[in-house]
Amino acid sequence: MSSERTYSAADGSRSQLAKGSSVTGDLQFPGTVELMGEVRGSVGAHTIVVTESGVVDGSLVAHTVTLRGKFDGELTCEAAHLHAGAQVTGRITYRALTIESGARVEAQFLMQGSS
Repeated sequence: MSSERTYSAADGSRSQLAKGSSVTGDLQFPGTVELMGEVRGSVGAHTIVVTESGVVDGSLVAHTVTLRGKFDGELTCEAAHLHAGAQVTGRITYRALTIESGARVEAQFLMQGSS
């Protein structure tokens, strides 16, 4: 993540994109963002949670990412948690990775710090 922008926990703030919402573009949030709607573009935050109803087509950059919904694109983070029911396609760059049984994943994995 050294070449990517890093996001701090800031003031502990929490943002949400509601279920049924749709946005296209580049989004940056302080603290945590919970994505329950649809995003086409890039999202940056300290912590990103894509809920069961969330759909992201683009890129995610965060310290911690939790995926329960659909993601297609490039994910760069320190820690990724792919929960049962997640549908993930793309490229994942990480330091720590957890994949629960039941997650559907078709991705290229790159562990940070490995050559």
